Amino acid sequence: MLQTIQVSEYESLLPSLVEVYRLEADNFQAGQLPYFVNEWRALTSDTEILETVTGQHIEFNETPVQINPPVSTMLG
Repeated sequence: MLQTIQVSEYESLLPSLVEVYRLEADNFQAGQLPYFVNEWRALTSDTEILETVTGQHIEFNETPVQINPPVSTMLG
């Protein structure tokens, strides 16, 4: 949980904040929303947000076509 800080303290804390958020970004894992649905429900009752979190249904008039094949990416 974030603490309240005085504006005068912000500049001195900025390097630490940058490091914390850099670590969070480095440890980010996509696809984690389904594990936190209950937390989202505790935060909001907005149906659009909850549908997005739980897997929004998209209706198509036609079957989508992929024109260009996906590009292989080397992760390392």
